[in-house]
Amino acid sequence: MNYKINSPYPCVHLLNKNREDGEALLKLLAGIYSKASVFHLYTYHYCVFEGSLKDTFFYIKAIKNNHLELLMDCVYQYGIEPRLWTIDNDHIDYWNPFYCQYHIDPICALKNSILLEIQIIEYTTTLIHTIKDKSVIHLLERIKQEDLIHLDLLSNLHETYVTCLLTQ
Repeated sequence: MNYKINSPYPCVHLLNKNREDGEALLKLLAGIYSKASVFHLYTYHYCVFEGSLKDTFFYIKAIKNNHLELLMDCVYQYGIEPRLWTIDNDHIDYWNPFYCQYHIDPICALKNSILLEIQIIEYTTTLIHTIKDKSVIHLLERIKQEDLIHLDLLSNLHETYVTCLLTQ
């Protein structure tokens, strides 16, 4: 199975340190629908599931970890501490595990994961259209491509589990 794109991530070299863009990236890094949430949730799924589902979450969470590190680097280049927090009008909210919905039922876990991926992809798309730095846009486009791969993998797994349940 292919979990990632087999080429290096685009390098980010900010030309303009726009604080608003950095704060917008923090939401993708550590907001409710964020890389921190999906990484944490997929780590949980990796621990509680077996077989191909466990393997899938293991490989996807490794890619999400790469995304976290890349986004943290971007945020730092914007001159903002890359903590797991969001900043909105000088109000700070730290990432919280309550952002995640934990399921031990595979179908519910996959459905929730699919919805979370969709939210992240939608917000990434918004950022692609609003961020001003081209190198960050290229990175976000690449991250989005991998998120679409993950969405497809999770959707196929969900369909397989539902089909198996219906044929029992």
